[in-house]
Amino acid sequence: MKKLSRQEIAEQLFAAHPNEKGFHFTSDNNAFTEKHKNDAGNHAKTLDDKNIVWVPNPKLSGDDELTDDPERDELIKRYTELYEKAPAQNMKTETLKTKIAEKEADQK
Repeated sequence: MKKLSRQEIAEQLFAAHPNEKGFHFTSDNNAFTEKHKNDAGNHAKTLDDKNIVWVPNPKLSGDDELTDDPERDELIKRYTELYEKAPAQNMKTETLKTKIAEKEADQK
């Protein structure tokens, strides 16, 4: 069986988890979500090569999600910062505002 490259693994992961911001890859190509980045660090400690590489989701890191509405674009960016994933494409602008306000209130 062919060993998959890091890029091939990342492509499969992003296909299965399209809203994931990215993955932390250890040198043995184990992948960890942003939520589990501490686990990546702990796993890396057990390896000879302790490097961890962040592979961002290309569909979330570009301007693909931007709209013709600058206000909505800013809300999408803020939501992504707070929740570490992009909002659902069909989420209404008012819902975005509400979710952002709730998350910001929780962080205070």
